[in-house]
Amino acid sequence: MVDPEALAVHIGVPVGTIYRWAHEDGWQKFGRDRRRLYRIADAEASADKRGRDWG
Repeated sequence: MVDPEALAVHIGVPVGTIYRWAHEDGWQKFGRDRRRLYRIADAEASADKRGRDWG
């Protein structure tokens, strides 16, 4: 699990896109309080769903 900023760098999208995808696709949140952590697999699945090329 990683924070939204690291996911944004990994996928190549703005961090705001990560937050939007997490909300739209219902990603499970991990972490406590204000520190959100998400699964990399969830982010990659959302990117794939939107037609990103991972090749």
